[in-house]
Amino acid sequence: MNTLCIKKVIILCCDDYRGIGSIIKELAIRKLQNKVEVIFVNKNNKEIFSSPEHNFNCDILISYLCPFIIPKKILDNSTYKINFHSAPPEYPGSFPYNWAIYEESNMYGVTCHHMNQKVDSGDIIMVERFPIIPGENVKGIQEKATDKLLQMFEYIIDIIEKGGNIE
Repeated sequence: MNTLCIKKVIILCCDDYRGIGSIIKELAIRKLQNKVEVIFVNKNNKEIFSSPEHNFNCDILISYLCPFIIPKKILDNSTYKINFHSAPPEYPGSFPYNWAIYEESNMYGVTCHHMNQKVDSGDIIMVERFPIIPGENVKGIQEKATDKLLQMFEYIIDIIEKGGNIE
C-alpha cells in the first residue's frame, strides 16, 4: 500500500471489557479528528450491519474486538480492512486465551491483520508476543493481551494519521 489519503475511517469496536471502546474512540478521534466514526457493537445490536443508518462506505474499516463476523457486503464497502485480534496467529477465532492455557503454551500475543471474507485469513500486518507465566490464568493473559492490543492500535493509528504504509 502506498501513501494513504484518508477521508473516512470506521471502527467497529466492542466496549465490554475494561471500557476499551471508550479508550479506542478517544484515541481515534484525537488522532484522526473528523475522519473517524466509531460504532460500538455487541450481542444486542448485530442488526447494525443491515441498518440503513450506516452504509459503511469508508477508506479504512477497522474491527477492534468486534464480536461478529463482518458481512461481505460491508467489507466490500471499504478500501482497506483491518482486524485487531486478541491472540497470536496460531490461535484464530474465539476463546484463544483458553486454548493457550489448555495447550500449556509459554508464549502468547496479539495480531493486527488485513481482513478477507474468510475469517482470520488476511495478511498479517504485525504481531506482538509476550510470555505466559507458569500458572497464569485466563484473566491474566487477557489483561496483558488487552494492553498490548491497545498499544498496537495506537501504533497503527499513528501510521494511518501520517498517511503511512500499513501493509
